[in-house]
Amino acid sequence: ETFEEGEWEYVLGGAETIDREFGLGIDKVTHNITDCHVAHHMFTDMPHYKLERATEAVRGVLEPRGLYKRRDTRDFVRKVFTLHEENGHCIDASADGGRPRATRAELEALLPNN
Repeated sequence: ETFEEGEWEYVLGGAETIDREFGLGIDKVTHNITDCHVAHHMFTDMPHYKLERATEAVRGVLEPRGLYKRRDTRDFVRKVFTLHEENGHCIDASADGGRPRATRAELEALLPNN
């Protein structure tokens, strides 16, 4: 959501954040910064090892009010490859001759002169 000048406040901004569960050990490896992101934005100086407990409390307050956002994004790997496949990036481009790529000369032409 976009807020007009004077409308935004710290807690409101934190409530606009989304907890995203990645699974595959990613949540643990990143010290729960992804799946406990709302609490992180509410209490930015909180140590990460307390985020899971804080998330339970924050969720208990925000969810009944319709303000808590959580997304199960454990299928992110599939989505990334689907996105690349649909856009012609990185996935077996040989089938259709490959996606056109900019040449070095074309890229240099876009850069301002040094």
